[in-house]
Amino acid sequence: MQFFYLANVRLPTEKAHGLQIIQMCSAFAEAGVKVILVAPRRLQTHNLAKQELFQFYNLPQNFQVKYLPCIDLIKLKIPHLLFWLQSFTFTITAFFYLLFHAKKNDIIYTRHLLIAWPLLLFTRSKIFYEAHDFPNQGQKIFSWLIKHAQSVITISQGLTKVFQQIIPTEKILTAPDSVDLKRFTINLTTRQAREKLNLPLEKKLLIYTGHFYKWKGVDILVPTF
Repeated sequence: MQFFYLANVRLPTEKAHGLQIIQMCSAFAEAGVKVILVAPRRLQTHNLAKQELFQFYNLPQNFQVKYLPCIDLIKLKIPHLLFWLQSFTFTITAFFYLLFHAKKNDIIYTRHLLIAWPLLLFTRSKIFYEAHDFPNQGQKIFSWLIKHAQSVITISQGLTKVFQQIIPTEKILTAPDSVDLKRFTINLTTRQAREKLNLPLEKKLLIYTGHFYKWKGVDILVPTF
């Protein structure tokens, strides 16, 4: 059995979703699955142009990567139009690639449902959708497409409740994003770490990584600290 991870992202990327996708592929490969990451061949930012994928993410090269052609003119700064052009052309190339390479018992896994829609409707492949949100627009089309997926993997109990209104509960797996603890094996005491980073030794520190979206609650955390 082959496991195709279909991702419409620029790789490598400085954005968090790239790390999540690559670590998911690596984890599936470590579990003994033959993984092929299918991604678009995109124009790269200057600082990442010469970066090798596995070195950039500091991960073993335990899965394959297949870059497919697409029309990538996003740098021309007409964001919405050119984003859809890139997505549409990648959808076509990904569909034909997987049509000829994915067999009936293979798995196609994606977090981009709109890229996988031709596969959902016109192939017999088993397609698993990893849901990170529920769209504010096009909900009727999205809901219709999601019913064709083999299963939906949600990253929170809240999302699970939303999808339970559309598909049977037995088709949903709740699997919150996690972390590779091996990356945080640090042989330093708290004092040594603070001294190394030139941080105050006794003062309480609040450390946060991510966007300051209001729904994340950072505005509540800061005043109470």
